[in-house]
Amino acid sequence: MVYFVSSESAQVFADIALCPFESVKVRVKTQPKFAKGLIDGFPRVYASEGLFGFYRGLLPLWGRNLPFSMLMFSTLEHLVDFLYENVIQKRKKDCLCAPQLGVTCFAGYISGAIGTIVSNPADNIVSSLYNNNAKNVFEVSQMCLCYCYY
Repeated sequence: MVYFVSSESAQVFADIALCPFESVKVRVKTQPKFAKGLIDGFPRVYASEGLFGFYRGLLPLWGRNLPFSMLMFSTLEHLVDFLYENVIQKRKKDCLCAPQLGVTCFAGYISGAIGTIVSNPADNIVSSLYNNNAKNVFEVSQMCLCYCYY
């Protein structure tokens, strides 16, 4: 539970800082004539939608990043513990640097893959929110409900 709460709270604050950049990035990717990059994209978002335009995708961003963060960090910590107890059969502090690095890398690969599989559908929802093809927030809300249902 500690891993879930700590990763979740860190991700909430990180996404608040990330959301304006994500807003511009996704628009540049999905709307080719919107802007060339962040420098000219920020003023365009602010001019057309105000401050709300930067945070319009915060809830879908949390829908993507919170499950990823929570699953990845809890899986990482539990997998590291499992590997030391059942595979290496030594305490971490009793191992040399190479086995410690191997355990951490292996657990990181596995936990990253699990987090990515879980968060990938929500990434499409975030992209659709800023795409011209998604006519309004109602369509995106329907996609969110379908994602959560399935």
